[in-house]
Amino acid sequence: MENMTQQKIPKNMLDLLENGTFAYLCTTDKNWMPHIATIFYIFDLKTHAIYFITSPTSKKYRNLLNYPRLSLTVDRRDIQNPFNNEGLLVRGKALPVYQFWSPELKFTLNAIEQDQRGSNLFTSYIKRRYISREDYKASETILRILSLFQEKYPQFLASPGRDVEVVAGGLERVMIELHMISISYWRGPKFKKFKMSS
Repeated sequence: MENMTQQKIPKNMLDLLENGTFAYLCTTDKNWMPHIATIFYIFDLKTHAIYFITSPTSKKYRNLLNYPRLSLTVDRRDIQNPFNNEGLLVRGKALPVYQFWSPELKFTLNAIEQDQRGSNLFTSYIKRRYISREDYKASETILRILSLFQEKYPQFLASPGRDVEVVAGGLERVMIELHMISISYWRGPKFKKFKMSS
């Protein structure tokens, strides 16, 4: 296995991260039993993080609260020629930091939407300290990632800047940010490993 430590993620890995349709996510429960779930996901080139949306009552979310280390697989399969099969295994740490429906976040998202329509509501709220810088940063990230979800899965999400509560059927959702620690890539029988810089 070849070790790769340069900061730039290789093109073949980026292609799978950005264009994979779905991923297999593996978490572990408090008894160290693995749990695998298929997820829709977004890879954000700006942050080099992977994002997915889940319910706070799901098993994977409960597992992540107990043990945030996880692995995720994205692959492409060629049934005619197995030597063309390729995929990657991401190891990383999850941060369940964005819960959509907190009153503070809904308030901030609404103010940002009003500003996008030409009002100065958001700027006014910042000046009056109705909105914290932390809520602003979280809201900006949510809107940007939801926009990427909308582009990749148009049938799955509502418009990112409007009625954010209809995401994934209008149920309560949490956005998970996965910080990648390492990527193992394979094509046929050949493997490469890429370690993310800290």
